[in-house]
Amino acid sequence: MKFQKRILLVSLLVTLSPFAAAEGYIGGAFGSTDVDEPGYDNSDTYKIYGGYRAGNLGLEGAYINFDGFDVQGTGGAQYVDGDGLEISLIGFLPLGESVELFGKLGMLAWSLDANSYGYNFGSDDGNSFAYGAGLQFKATQQVSLRLEYQGFQDVSGSDLNALTFGAAYHF
Repeated sequence: MKFQKRILLVSLLVTLSPFAAAEGYIGGAFGSTDVDEPGYDNSDTYKIYGGYRAGNLGLEGAYINFDGFDVQGTGGAQYVDGDGLEISLIGFLPLGESVELFGKLGMLAWSLDANSYGYNFGSDDGNSFAYGAGLQFKATQQVSLRLEYQGFQDVSGSDLNALTFGAAYHF
């Protein structure tokens, strides 16, 4: 899995080179993720993201942490932790001076660990299709706020749905 994440990171850097003259941004977000399968509670989710934008198109990379999906009925004694690296193409649709919609398509290289009473009893990793949409508000020329929905298909056999709120600094 670490090798896959390194390949994804190098690919991101090489792909970003045409955007060198474009607007860059870096940000963070937090929220919640649920599993489209019964038996799991939602997890707290946070991510660190950044990218480059040229006009209404951009390329974005993110580190996403799914901070433990508790198995229902175990009081948190059994849970699944996960994280991943995402790379996405992103398109923006301005709705005015400071508000815009955005949509994104990409891939998530993920890793999951299953735990029971503090002991790891299984791991899985892979790559999954990622998509998302949201609303972005430019609070100032350099700061934006973002509300975003993201879906990740077939992460260890289940689909994940995340809703996050974040802020970014533009340079």
